[in-house]
Amino acid sequence: MPPSFGQRIRELRQGRSLSLRQAATELRISHPYLIQVEQGVETPSEELIRRISSFFGVDANELVFSARKIDQTIQNVATAFPDQTAQTLQNFRRDVFISHRSTDKVWVRYLAQELEKVNVAGSPIRTWVDEAEIRPGQSITGEVNKALETSRFVALVLTPDYFQSPSGWTDAEWQAALFKDPAGRQGRVVPLLVKDCPYIPALLRHLNMVDFRDKRDFQQALTRLVSAIAGEPSRTSAARGQLITESGNIAQESVVADRAPIQSSPDPTDEILPCNLLPVLSAPDFIWVAPLAKAIPSDKGVLKEHIHRHLTAIGEPIYTPVFALHSGNVVSFHDLSAEEGPFSTVVLSRETRRVPVASYLTTPDTQRIFINLLNMHIGRHCYGSRVGLVTAPDDQRRRYFFPVDEDAKDKEFKWRRSARPRTVAKHYRDREGNLTFCRHLAAELPIARLGERLFLKIIPTWLFTTDGRAHSLMKGKRVGVLAMRWLGRERNVQILYHTRFWAYVLSQGRSVIKIHAGDQSLLIDTQPAFVRLNFGIKDDHLNLERIVQQVADDFDWNEDEVVAQLSRGNDDEQ
Repeated sequence: MPPSFGQRIRELRQGRSLSLRQAATELRISHPYLIQVEQGVETPSEELIRRISSFFGVDANELVFSARKIDQTIQNVATAFPDQTAQTLQNFRRDVFISHRSTDKVWVRYLAQELEKVNVAGSPIRTWVDEAEIRPGQSITGEVNKALETSRFVALVLTPDYFQSPSGWTDAEWQAALFKDPAGRQGRVVPLLVKDCPYIPALLRHLNMVDFRDKRDFQQALTRLVSAIAGEPSRTSAARGQLITESGNIAQESVVADRAPIQSSPDPTDEILPCNLLPVLSAPDFIWVAPLAKAIPSDKGVLKEHIHRHLTAIGEPIYTPVFALHSGNVVSFHDLSAEEGPFSTVVLSRETRRVPVASYLTTPDTQRIFINLLNMHIGRHCYGSRVGLVTAPDDQRRRYFFPVDEDAKDKEFKWRRSARPRTVAKHYRDREGNLTFCRHLAAELPIARLGERLFLKIIPTWLFTTDGRAHSLMKGKRVGVLAMRWLGRERNVQILYHTRFWAYVLSQGRSVIKIHAGDQSLLIDTQPAFVRLNFGIKDDHLNLERIVQQVADDFDWNEDEVVAQLSRGNDDEQ
């Protein structure tokens, strides 16, 4: 006795040494559903069966036949004469029944011709068009009925004439086809929107349509149709069943049709998605590693004191070079072998090693040290007089922000010629004129390593202080309430706007952000990284540059409302 359909699928899967979960992933179905198929609880659609046959490389008709619960006598005949049965079925079945008005015959002939050039699962697509299938003397009604019963799909060629057939043939065809799959769960009825239709019946409005209206996009629409026939998930969206006027506009009556589920699959079109990552163009090529000098403890505070005393002794300005401690060594982008350098009194200069970065990044610990060094140099760059950012001493997230001006006025920053300056630090006062808090534009600026690439990640945010200075950072529940007054308004375009702004601030208006990293340099592009996709939403591209220019420079709210929120926050904390 031949195996059942479920047993046959299990044999094919085991023959490929695939687990249930692996096979389900490859077939793009759920793991529990595949279990039910193999147990005989569920019988897949014909489209899924053909996809399974293509994946396992077996004859599609064999699986389709074994999946159907038919009379045992017929099964015995098919088993005894498999080749003849398969050939008979192949001659009998059609992939697509094309329902259309005779006035659209020219277009239908061309569609059928193009479809039959395509192979699916090793066989060309077979179409059913009345003039090619019904021979003289045959019953038109009988042949159409047989074709509707046996065709895998029924394509409806929707034009203004389709729903105005005097004979009623087109109405009979689409209604008969829809009767077998009224909810569209099997996707058997495929509407093809060939021309703008002033009217589409309510029973068809919920179906996603393949849009053939634009002749320039014929091949793309044909690809979507072929994907449906092949049982593959479409990578493009189809037109929904809206009521479309002769002018191409959507009529007011289409409100009901607009409730149809939105097709989630995208169009095959170039799509560029920018993000908040700035690519690192050039990073330090090597790292200096030197052991600590004898009697020098492995403590950063102590080392800084030694460095400051040495700089004072040689008459140099006092500063703290960036370094890290690792396994009794000082690690830095500065030249640790320099005999008169800032580290000369705390390391054994003669034992200094210059290690290429590529060979240094071999362990998670050394990778972490490398990233930390870069982050510290970015901090030094932000604190520089030209940039003028600060951080709160007790802020573990290390968020950089603009302090208020020295004369305690709101701080503005001019960064685009065509727009007013941004208010980057603003005072808020109550009705009596007393200072309530200050709001600051801020950002986290960590280095991120993705694969082998480095990026500066810009995470824009807002901070609040009591007097506009770094030491007065506000905390507590009231800060969360205040932050959401501004962050809650921001969407993707605002984030991109912030990203561009911070890139300008860090670069001082140049095309590249240049950060000194010891005796080397860190170069960062000011243009955000982007992802290029070959699918998206066709004809829905926005000019992001123009939109970014139009975003409001500041996100001010009514001051009374904000102060009231703060007051309520104080009451809650008490």
